[in-house]
Amino acid sequence: MGGRKVVGIGPHFVVKYGRQVDPIEGTMLFLARSTQISVPRNTTYIVMERIKGHSLDLEWSRMDVATKDAVATQLRNTFRDMRKLSSPGGYCGVDNGGLPDGIFWTSDPSKPFAGPFDSETELDEAMVLKYTQHGL
Repeated sequence: MGGRKVVGIGPHFVVKYGRQVDPIEGTMLFLARSTQISVPRNTTYIVMERIKGHSLDLEWSRMDVATKDAVATQLRNTFRDMRKLSSPGGYCGVDNGGLPDGIFWTSDPSKPFAGPFDSETELDEAMVLKYTQHGL
């Protein structure tokens, strides 16, 4: 199976599955609790509420200037809310766990490269170690 897949289940839910499904969906829970941003509510880390709407990249060219301004204002407010959040400290995910990026992935759980890291130096050392151990 390839990467992550997203499938609609009826009008209310979407299901994510595949190798790259990760508890990072917990980020949605964090944002919902900590901001006024409209995010999918998680039933579990895999099944989430479907938010009705159209993809912005498909709709943008059809929007008039006033609608584009309204969308830009909503996005600006969303990012402003996100910037108000306190850092959990160090270099880590919002759950104080590892960094959820493919650059840190390894098939060997005994060699964690994702952190969390207390300093930028620790982060840099982990990236160098990952690349040297994987011959990159």
